[in-house]
Amino acid sequence: MDGVNQNDDRERHQVFNQLRPRDQVQSRNQNNPQYNKRERVVAARTTPDGNVVAVRLESGRELNFDEALAETKFNHITGVHVFNMDGRDLLRPDQRQDMDQLPSF
Repeated sequence: MDGVNQNDDRERHQVFNQLRPRDQVQSRNQNNPQYNKRERVVAARTTPDGNVVAVRLESGRELNFDEALAETKFNHITGVHVFNMDGRDLLRPDQRQDMDQLPSF
């Protein structure tokens, strides 16, 4: 994950948007009872160089990296935590060393 830059961000978003079906795009609605509990990350999609593109939650909901980062910071997601490397916020699984060790989807 060293050397992550803006080109990596663009690549991550392009790959995610190409792979995620539009009917799975869901926004978090705090008034919806379905989202009143914290969800656990159960799988991750990464680029060949290990950058996280998206995560899948136990409910089946898929989030791109920025959505997952924001929801982790707001304590809406369990199973991952935010850490800072070289001035950039990244996600790391609580029980594993790297995101690419999570099941992929």
